Order: sequence, then C-alpha cells, then structure tokens
Amino acid sequence: LMMHQHQQAMQHWQVSQQWQAMQQGPMHQELALRGQQEEEQRKEEQAGRVREAVTKVIQRLRVATPEAFEALRKELGEVLSAELPKSGDLRRELMQESEKAIDAAKRSVNQIKEVRKKQAQQLEMERMKLRMQEKAVAIAERIKALTALVPIQAEKLRLAALPLERLPCHMSRVESSESDMNDAELEKIAEVVEVACDEIGRAVVDGLAYLNVQGIEIRMVLPATTSIKLADLNVSLATLEQHLMNLNALACALRLKALLARQALERRRASRKHPEDVAAIFRKYDCDADGVLSKKEVLSYAQGEFKFTPSEDALDRVWNV
Repeated sequence: LMMHQHQQAMQHWQVSQQWQAMQQGPMHQELALRGQQEEEQRKEEQAGRVREAVTKVIQRLRVATPEAFEALRKELGEVLSAELPKSGDLRRELMQESEKAIDAAKRSVNQIKEVRKKQAQQLEMERMKLRMQEKAVAIAERIKALTALVPIQAEKLRLAALPLERLPCHMSRVESSESDMNDAELEKIAEVVEVACDEIGRAVVDGLAYLNVQGIEIRMVLPATTSIKLADLNVSLATLEQHLMNLNALACALRLKALLARQALERRRASRKHPEDVAAIFRKYDCDADGVLSKKEVLSYAQGEFKFTPSEDALDRVWNV
C-alpha cells in the first residue's frame, strides 16, 4: 500500500512539473527575445553616438584651413582611439571614412596654399609695379627740374654778371681812375656774382651726381613704365648732362671774373694809401734795410699784401726790365 502511494505521488509531481514547464516555456522565450532586442538597440545607439562623434570631426577636417589642419587631424586621431573600441561592426567603415577625409583635407590644404601663394605673388607684383610707377614719377620730376634749372640759372647768372660787363677789358684800368665804379659798387657786384656762382655750382654738382649715381635705375625704370625708348632716353640724358656742364663752366668763368675784380679792387685801394703808409709797408718788407727790395722781399710783399704768389719767371722778367 505504501509503495502504491509513493508511485502515485511521483506521477502527480511529474505531471505538475510538466504542466509548469508547459506554462513557463513561452514566457522564457519572450524574455530572452526581449533581452536580445534591448541589447541590439543598445549597440545601435552606441554605434550611432560613435559615428556622430567621428563624423563631426571629419566634417570639420574636410573644410580645414592650413593653420587648423594639424590640430584637427590630431583631434580625429584622439576621437578614433576613444570611440573605435565601442564601434563594433562600424570600425572598418569609420577607419576608411577617416582616411578618405584626411586625404581630401590634405589636397584641400595644398590647394589653399597654392592659391595663397599665387595671390601673394600677384600682390607683390602689383606692389612692385606701384613702386616702379612712383619711382618713375619721382625720376621724371627730378629730370624735369634739372632741365628747367639750366635756362633759369643761366638767366640768373646773366643778370648777376651784367654789371661786370661795364668793367674795362683790362683789369689794370679798374685799378686806375678810368673805372666809373666806386669801391662799394665793385665789391657788391663781385659778391652778388660769387653768391650766384656758388649756388649754381652746388645745384649743378648735385644734378650731375644724381644722373651718374641713379643713371642705371633711370634707364631701367622709365622705359619699363613709360612709352619712352631707351635710345631716346640716353640722348636726352646726355644732352642734359652737357647743358649742366656748360652751365657750370659759365659759372666758373664768371666767378673768376669776380675774383679778378676783387683783386683789382684791392690793388686800387692799395694804390691810394698815403705816402707814410707806403713807406711803412716798404720798411715792413725791406728786411735788410738796404733801401731796395730783393726778389725774396718782393715775393713776401706780394703774398702778404695781395695773397698772390708770382712765379719765378715773372720775377725774373721784372728784374730784367
């Protein structure tokens, strides 16, 4: 009887277990499927975040400037190092996109650099052209001023030297009473001529120095920026230089005439001295007190009184008269 009861109990437990299994099977499957779906959704969301993070840097890299390229490439490397382990199946795809983006960015940066280089060259050429034009204007104005200088200064010399034309041809007559100019007039005329000659001499020297020193630049700049031909320019510069030299020669000749007038004036003043003064001067240079002047004493007299040194031949001719 006990055996029979035990068998009935076991059968009842087995039936109960089978019934429970039949009830719980669909529930377990549903839970497993739900868990799998949730895991897949989590992976998709994580992959989306990884793609978004990488794509943001790639988009910035594609439009990078040369200054920002290296920093963005470094940033992309850091993002890939941090996010690729979490990218799953997207890893290979993201690596390929990153490499393509870097290559495209390099080409874009090189193109930008090339464009900038060409723009800088163009800008420098425009600046050089502008500097050349400015130089051409300055050179043209300077040459124009030098060209106008010749007739203006020549007329100035002519007017300043007009009173000298009233002087006798021989300066010996200036020393005598034959000249109608008094001492003050003659000295003023000489001073005016000397000032004019000195001023013109400085202007001529400055002009000739400019033509010589800047000659190469003048011959390079003007034909390159104007319609003037080099051959015509050379002729014009040579003519201008000759005119300046002629003006300088005229100034030197008039200054010499003014100097001769001054010397004649000094001799005229000396000839008017009182006999006592003449005697004092004679005693001053008659070193041996023999009552006559030797050649050496005459030489000292000429140097001391007239700032003039006669030649040995001139002294011999005087002594042989």
